[in-house]
Amino acid sequence: MDQSEDRPEPEFKILPFQEWRKKIAPLWNKESRVESIYAFLNANGQMQYVGSELFSKVLLFPIAACINGKQVGWTSCYNISDSCVRIRGLYVLPGYRDQGIGFALVQHAMKLWPSPWKRFFMVARLSNHQRYRRWGFDTSPGFSPRTFYTGKELGEPYTVLMQHDRA
Repeated sequence: MDQSEDRPEPEFKILPFQEWRKKIAPLWNKESRVESIYAFLNANGQMQYVGSELFSKVLLFPIAACINGKQVGWTSCYNISDSCVRIRGLYVLPGYRDQGIGFALVQHAMKLWPSPWKRFFMVARLSNHQRYRRWGFDTSPGFSPRTFYTGKELGEPYTVLMQHDRA
């Protein structure tokens, strides 16, 4: 019997942003800086909306994955243009990793966006680069690994911008 058949399927919830931010803050080592988790980050200059467009065109979905009613994984996604979406903040509790929950969260996030949104971006730590390639993401053309400000604290100073183009 395949082990995956024994695993419960996660349920997904769209949470109010304030609740999502409080739940994920300790997981990002930001317990005392929860207010620094902004609803919109521009991900290396990707955001194409400016001024009032930020408030009239951008949709944010803070998502939690639940197993038997317990929140075990989180991500969020928002549109950065009229055709592109940023998936960010992917985190699964250690005891629930390698069970397909992260992949399911990303798939759920992408399914929330109908046409014309066809390109999805994620910023990945280099240690997760191969995992996201298996999920159908590739390094964005012309993008090379970059440092990120908390990377040294985590022992992983480099990230890479990855993208998935939906057919």
